[in-house]
Formats: sequence, C-alpha cells, structure tokens
Amino acid sequence: MIHYILQIVIFQVLFLVCYDLFLRKETFFKWNRVYLLATLGLSFLLPFIQVAAIRESIPATYVVQLPAVIIESGASEAAVANSFNWTNGLVYLWVAGLFVALAVLVAKIFRILKLRRKGELVSGREFNLIRLTGTDKAFTFFKNIFIGDQLSPSQSEAILMHERVHVSQGHSWDLMVMELMRVVLWFDPLIYLYQKRMVELQEFTADHLVASQNDKKQYYQQLLSAVFGTEKISFINTFFNHSLIKKRIVMLQRSQSKKVFMLKYLLLIPLLAAIVVYTSCTQETEVQEDPPVSDMVSQLITAIEEKGDLSPEDRKRLFGVLNEGGEAVHFTDENGNVVEGKLRTKMHNEFKYKDSRGMMDIDQVPIFPGCENMSNDESRKCFMVKMTELIIANFDVEAIKAAGIDSDQRMAVSFTITTTGDVEVNAVKAGHPELENQIRNAMAKVPNMTPGEHQGKVVAVQLGLPILYKLVD
Repeated sequence: MIHYILQIVIFQVLFLVCYDLFLRKETFFKWNRVYLLATLGLSFLLPFIQVAAIRESIPATYVVQLPAVIIESGASEAAVANSFNWTNGLVYLWVAGLFVALAVLVAKIFRILKLRRKGELVSGREFNLIRLTGTDKAFTFFKNIFIGDQLSPSQSEAILMHERVHVSQGHSWDLMVMELMRVVLWFDPLIYLYQKRMVELQEFTADHLVASQNDKKQYYQQLLSAVFGTEKISFINTFFNHSLIKKRIVMLQRSQSKKVFMLKYLLLIPLLAAIVVYTSCTQETEVQEDPPVSDMVSQLITAIEEKGDLSPEDRKRLFGVLNEGGEAVHFTDENGNVVEGKLRTKMHNEFKYKDSRGMMDIDQVPIFPGCENMSNDESRKCFMVKMTELIIANFDVEAIKAAGIDSDQRMAVSFTITTTGDVEVNAVKAGHPELENQIRNAMAKVPNMTPGEHQGKVVAVQLGLPILYKLVD
C-alpha cells in the first residue's frame, strides 16, 4: 500500500510539472481542464497497469522463500504487556485524519447552506441567485450564485456574467471531486496543488468568455477594484480572489494561443509510456511469511481426506509424524482399512535447516562467501546456515529489550541478490521501528555474493526470509 501511495504522489508530481512548464500559460482552457482531471484520475489507475510484453522483455527475477530464522531471548522483567504496532498506528492516524477532513468539509457545506437560508432567493431556469444582505461577497456553488447587496449595479452585472460561466460549465463538480479526494488522501499535498490549479484555470476560463463578449478595458477595471471580501471555501468559485487577480489580468492580456501549440499535449504520450514501462517492470514487494501451523495442519487434513487413497511413499512419510496427541486425521490404506492417528507437534530450541523448494528452480543458486566449491544442493544448505548465523550475530537482543518489546514477534525481510552479487533490501515487515532497524543493520552486513545462474545466464534472485523473535522464560 505504501508503494502504491508513493507511486500516486510521484505520478502527480510528473503531471503537474508537465502542466506548469508547458500548458499553464496557454489559452486552451477546455483542454487544460481535461488534462488536469484526466491526469489526476490516471495517477490512481496507472500503478495497476502492467503490460505483459514489457515485463517479459526484462530479465527474470527468481523468487525464493527461505526457512524462518528464530531468535530466542529471555523475557525482560520490566517488559510491558504489549508492544506498539506501528502499522496499526498509521492506519489509526489515517482514519483520524479522514474524520477531521470530513468534518471540515461538512462544516464548509453548512456555512454555504446557512448563507443560502439567510439570503434572498431568486430562482431561475439556469441558476439560483441569492442576494446576501450587508456584504460584498460574491461566489458560486453549483447552480447557486451568491452576490452581496453592497455591490454596485455595474459590479453585480459583471460578476453575474462571470459566475454564470461557472454554473454553465459545471465548475463546482470539478472542485467537489477534488475536495472529496482531499478527504480520503488528506496527507497528499499534490491534491491541494491540483485543486489550486483547477481554481485558477476556471477563473481564466470565465474571464476569457466574459471579456470576449464585453469591453475588456472595463473588465480590467472591475478586477483592479477588487477590494471586496470573499468566503474562504476551497470548493466554491469566488470572483474576488485577491491572490488570483494579478494572474487573471495577465492571462486576459495574452493573445489566443496558436493551434500549433496544441502539439504540447503530445508530450503526455512519452510521459505515459515511461510510466507504463515503470509500472510493468516493477511491482510492490510483499514480504511473505510462513502461514500459521494451524492453517497448514488444516490444509494437510483436508488434502488427505480428499485424496482418500495414499501412495506407499505418502503413507510412509505420514506414519513418520503420527503419534498420540495433536490433530486427528484418518485415511484409507491399500487394504481398505481406515487408519487414524494424530499429528505430532515438536518444540525446537535449535535451528532446523531445510531446502527451499524455490531454489530447485535455479541451476546455480547464489553462493555465499565460504560456500564455494560445493554442489548446488550443498550450496543451498550452506547459504541458509551462513545467512542464519549472520542474522543472529548482528541482532542486538538487548536493544530490543530496551525498546520495551516483551512479546514474541514475527518479522520478515525481502531482499534481492542482483546479477552483480549485491544484496538489495526490498522491504521489511516488523511491528516496531527497533525491530526494523535491527533487520536492516543485519542485512547491511551481508557480503557480496556470487550471483545465481539459470540456463547459462546470470539472474537476479529475490528471497523472502521470515524472522521469529521468541521470548524464553
């Protein structure tokens, strides 16, 4: 999820930079509106777009799940009951921010409704005119145009023409969509910039249409005399926005952009192509963990009962783990007799090394220093032994205790051994910053390796390593 959000922000930055550099000063107002709305939507969709042909053209990365490393520690006498889960903490923070942003939005809407109730309503076919008493405010909200009664008749007439453009072109819908995005992604500063650019563009559009139908010089004077107040609500169209007055006058003075400049929109094609190549070649690295033993036992029981008849090899392996106590299973042997037993569970205080089946798919696994001149099978086992020893040796148990972590912790790290033998950490999953810090410190000590090979080619190998921190009384 974090990777997805980062991609959204990066894509929005690229789209906004392209807009500011090449399109913002052009008078193609309708096309600029389409650009802002389309690129904002694309920033959320593009992370999901992956072209198989592009993905297949890059060298394959082989993914291997390694056995878990278990780190044991005596319980701390001063330990607290539960350690803080930072992942849940971030979720709670996002939810809290969402409710605050939603409350602010509701408060803004109530302010507008309150003004509507106080004002004098004049209904019309295209819009509703609300006269506000004792004020010189002027703004639009959907089909409602609010104008203060302290404005002169000439000012009211000019403002009304301007605000009618906002109504006819449905500008409030654009701003409301962005306002709702601000509620959900309240932490994304780019949404605010998108909304600011849209407000600016909508004012340029209305100014251009009104000035083209009336005396442009007189319209300049109306803007220059903008000493009136305004409602500071982000999703309404305000006529007297002081920060925009200068930009609006400058834009009014600009000549109509030449049609040849519409070719600038073609810049979006290579930008989108680059983004699609990126999303096709990368994906969020999910740190995989071993499923709970209870789940694996349930799956085994289901598989045995569904199969019914077991081969001699399967029966031999199964009888090796049947004894008194544990989960009950039953199956039929070759003579039609029902065999019942219970799966045995063992508690180990030492490490158990086993082959990772994913390693079998690679002709030559990456070679950890000290594991040279071995068969491929021996190299796999040696790799795991060396990796386990390194993790244990560089895990500071005392620092973990000092951080107040007093319960068993399940962590995992995903890393890639590149085609040059370098070790790159892709992602770390841990319930506490200190645990993540310990994992990254340990991974920084992993030496450069001889890269893996498959079908005569050097390949990158991505590995997932579960790490269990267990307290022992």
